[in-house]
Amino acid sequence: MESYCLIKECKRLSHCKGYCRAHYQRLLRCGDVMVDVPLKERRDKLDNRICDLPGCNRIYLKNGWCRKHARQAESGLEPRLEPYKAPNGSGHKTKKGYVHIYKNGKLQFEHRIKMEEMLGRPLLQNETVHHINGIRSDNRPENLELWCHSQPYGQRVEDLVLWAKEILGRYDN
Repeated sequence: MESYCLIKECKRLSHCKGYCRAHYQRLLRCGDVMVDVPLKERRDKLDNRICDLPGCNRIYLKNGWCRKHARQAESGLEPRLEPYKAPNGSGHKTKKGYVHIYKNGKLQFEHRIKMEEMLGRPLLQNETVHHINGIRSDNRPENLELWCHSQPYGQRVEDLVLWAKEILGRYDN
């Protein structure tokens, strides 16, 4: 059930301790709800303006569009409802020097994609790709090598032998 602000003249829904957001904020800031001081009018609720883009039900803010579509227009893109998806193969260089590219709608590291193609299978959780020359953007196949960082938890001889056999079985060919 909806309840309204404790202030008689206020027609807003209650937010906390019986007051609307505006009166509650006044109570927190000033220690008083200041009934005699009128509240600012809320344009978005009173005007009920909606974004000009068909199908968008967000509140109009700028140039007839909501904030999201106004930003798209400012950045030179055509405002639209569905999200922008980068084409496969496009990407960028990260601050650490790695190359990120889009593949199947996901942003992935290029060196991991190249290694998966070289192996013909996805990388395992404990596998990493090392750049031999140290240049993180050099993703030529001859510059990449597969590293495994798995270790046995126990130190018993039987455990070590089982672990060694598992590693040999996985990487021997």
